[in-house]
Amino acid sequence: MPRSQEHRKAEWPPPVLSNIYLHKLDEFVDRVLVPEYTRGKRRARNPAYLELQNLLVSYSPKKLGFF
Repeated sequence: MPRSQEHRKAEWPPPVLSNIYLHKLDEFVDRVLVPEYTRGKRRARNPAYLELQNLLVSYSPKKLGFF
């Protein structure tokens, strides 16, 4: 079969159907998931990072008498 007679494979799902499903997913995320997982204005601090940060402050050059 010559290349000029080849047919394009059908896309599944069609782009319009994909847009409908993605729109429904966006609405679900906005209506249900975002309010459920939003807990205030600030994120909780990572305890491991906070421990390292406190350790760095305890070994600061100013505290050790260099400045």
